[in-house]
Amino acid sequence: MKLRFFRIPLHGGEEEGELNRLLASERVAEFQKHLVTDAGTPCWAIAVTLVSGEGEVRGRVSAKAGVDYKALLPEDEFAVFAKLREARKQLSHAHGVATYTVATNQQLAEMVQGRVTSREAMARIRGVGEARMERYGDSLLAILGEEIPKLGPAADAS
Repeated sequence: MKLRFFRIPLHGGEEEGELNRLLASERVAEFQKHLVTDAGTPCWAIAVTLVSGEGEVRGRVSAKAGVDYKALLPEDEFAVFAKLREARKQLSHAHGVATYTVATNQQLAEMVQGRVTSREAMARIRGVGEARMERYGDSLLAILGEEIPKLGPAADAS
């Protein structure tokens, strides 16, 4: 992955056009911005992580807003990811909670990429603790157990 950094005055500046051109022409894996003060001038400090090659798509995917999982995951994995998202939506409505309370997009992507089919494997995903496993694990594992065998081994499996 490649990183690019920008410092843009709050009311715009030269780098704003450069940032917009970059965002229009590259695949973005992560985008972070923070309001900072530089010599008394309020500015946006922006860090952009770019996807630089297909081999770099595997592994941990950022949970930051703006991640394009359709671009990051192979088509067959994205189809399973989409099924998990739909199940997550239904679970969140049934339990009256926000969707990220069931699982984040990053966690769902890791479940697919890691070929998770057991409670033990799911528990190894960061942020999936006992409470999530108890409330939502079986529902997600039912989908994973049905869909993962269709995928075959993970691309980075030895």
